[in-house]
Amino acid sequence: MRAWAGFIVSMGLGCQGPSVRHPRVLELSPLENCLGGARSPVLVAMQRTPCEGACPVYELVVHADGTLRYLGVKFVKEVGVRTAHVDSVQLSRIRAALARVMIPPEDHDEYPCPHGVSHLGGVSLLVPSVVPAPVCYVDLALLGRAPMFEGFDHELDDIVDSGRWVGKSDE
Repeated sequence: MRAWAGFIVSMGLGCQGPSVRHPRVLELSPLENCLGGARSPVLVAMQRTPCEGACPVYELVVHADGTLRYLGVKFVKEVGVRTAHVDSVQLSRIRAALARVMIPPEDHDEYPCPHGVSHLGGVSLLVPSVVPAPVCYVDLALLGRAPMFEGFDHELDDIVDSGRWVGKSDE
């Protein structure tokens, strides 16, 4: 149930919060827009998009220097921006996971954004150094099915311990 990393993801959240009914993927993460841009290149960014139920909606951005930025939107324990640091061991694990599951640029068009299934939560990923636009897909793990990209999204959550912010929400 663990998966993929390395892509910038975003649903057009802006600094004031998301348009949950009309998500869209941007080239530059809204989190980065809110925080004034990156000091270091983006290694990977991931966004979890809304579903019909109480799916957590949030974004993670990991920079090459280890800066970790989180933007919690809805159905998460921590709403808003949080910043932390990822150590060299965690960065190595992220890079290894990316190398294992990286999709070739020629296969990129198979995963257009948005993912197209409006009632199911999805994942948007972008690896700026590999493909020019985000990759989007339905989070099949929510349906008890094998996850896309070997579950990289869940693996990234584990590596950076996003559970400290995502947790459970009463929303």
